[in-house]
Amino acid sequence: MEAGEDEQATALREIWEEVGLHPNMIAGFRREESYPLPNKPGVMKQVVYFLAEYSGPGDPLSA
Repeated sequence: MEAGEDEQATALREIWEEVGLHPNMIAGFRREESYPLPNKPGVMKQVVYFLAEYSGPGDPLSA
């Protein structure tokens, strides 16, 4: 996360940087999990999932 970002803003920025899309987040969906990193004793990895949809250029459903 960058300064001033919340979790959803981070997810949207990462999606834009990685695939060049601006999806719409589905309200109310957020899942979180944590697990230990096998090569780093005592370090936990936290993952947050959101659900989003995209409709626009390149989307076969937008035609």
